[in-house]
Amino acid sequence: MRGRSSVFGAVSDFAYLPRDARAEISSGAGGRFALAGATCGRRLPARYGPAPEVPVELRGAGRAGRQVNNLAQAGGFACDRLMVVEVLTPAGNWSSYPPHKHDEA
Repeated sequence: MRGRSSVFGAVSDFAYLPRDARAEISSGAGGRFALAGATCGRRLPARYGPAPEVPVELRGAGRAGRQVNNLAQAGGFACDRLMVVEVLTPAGNWSSYPPHKHDEA
């Protein structure tokens, strides 16, 4: 996978691993890795998500403007009970208004 030098540099490619899967993650150059997970009921196949295929949206306007990278979102990259988005909010802006919370499922 290509990866990126900074979260602000570009959208990254990613991998989806099904439940009960084992994987080893490494990088010759070192780095940080984000691992998202959720309790799921179905076992879906492992897949690769290339960066150019990640849908990017600009949401909101003015002080509520932000970029949303939809890595694994409902209706897009199929996962079982997992949604992964990355929100980049310019300094001084609100990510959303009014502030909200995500309750446990």
